Amino acid sequence: MTAWNIKTNDQPLAASRQFLKSVWAEAKLNGMVLPVQQSDQFGIRSGFIEIPDDLNTANPFAPLTLVNAGRLVADISRERPGERFAAVMRACELRGLSELVKNESINISNWLIIGVDCLACFPASDFEWRVQKAGGVEPLTDLVIRNARQGGISLSRFRLSCQMCSKPEPIQVDLCLGLLGLPVKEAMLVIPKNDLIAERFHLSEITDGLAPSQLV
Repeated sequence: MTAWNIKTNDQPLAASRQFLKSVWAEAKLNGMVLPVQQSDQFGIRSGFIEIPDDLNTANPFAPLTLVNAGRLVADISRERPGERFAAVMRACELRGLSELVKNESINISNWLIIGVDCLACFPASDFEWRVQKAGGVEPLTDLVIRNARQGGISLSRFRLSCQMCSKPEPIQVDLCLGLLGLPVKEAMLVIPKNDLIAERFHLSEITDGLAPSQLV
């Protein structure tokens, strides 16, 4: 697989938002499912947005998962079958979505699936005080992202299901945002499913070019 480089300039969350905006425009999307920060900056939820500017509050790396976004994708697929959407999801959410597709005959052929490397999540009972201590969801996310090169936050702080997870990297997605093992204050990777996807979404134009071998 060919990997593409995104220079983050010490702002990986902002860089990811800009990339998703570019993908939205290239794919001519009607909406996107992904984690969204709440207006008070102390909450996060899986949300459905229909305006690209709402990506300014998106946070695909927030260390909290309360519900599996796969159910939201399934519901939207039934309600609006002819429209073009995208979903930004962790590996565990993608596994849940795969089961829904198989067991409930959900059609997601018109969905662009974007996976993100997972740095693990805090237990919900711990998340609120960690957010308060950090000063918001975004500052807490920034602290967590710093640990990407070492593989994520300390095992003892994971929620139980994250401790049991052996596959934090998404597979069988159209695009993947790669973080694990990388100096994310400098760069992250975009890994397309194949070269056809790379050409279709003009990755040569919306990224900073092919990733150098040391990052791959």
